[in-house]
Amino acid sequence: MNQVKQSLQQVAYNLMNPFIKVLIKMGITPNMITFLGFILNVLSTVVLIYGAEYGARNNHKYIAYAGIIILLGGAMDMVDGRLARLSNQEHKFGALFDSVLDRYSELVMFFGFCYYFVTQDYLFTSIFCFIAMIGSIMVSYTRARAEGLGVN
Repeated sequence: MNQVKQSLQQVAYNLMNPFIKVLIKMGITPNMITFLGFILNVLSTVVLIYGAEYGARNNHKYIAYAGIIILLGGAMDMVDGRLARLSNQEHKFGALFDSVLDRYSELVMFFGFCYYFVTQDYLFTSIFCFIAMIGSIMVSYTRARAEGLGVN
């Protein structure tokens, strides 16, 4: 399984590297890309809230729009790390900034989905969405707590 993962990762890197080199030449920093990913996730939430307020109940096009924006935001999360490595800009602050904005991005995204489903009267879907949001928070908390206790 590790070989498959490494092979797929190498293919992704080979596809990304020309784009990353352009970003380096433009002076784009990894933190800029991290922030762009966060902004994209905020935008996805704005789309979901707009869809919840102005969209018809059975018209899920706003979920599709938000999903596309979330995918772009997720791609930025891959790009920022690769950009940091290829441009020799790996720093502790950047790693922390990336981790913190990743958590905020998750929560903002889940908030948007929860708002959408509650407003559109999808009771069970909204409950599962809230459970997923809690799970997202707990994974981060558990990892941080385990590291603090020295548990692997």
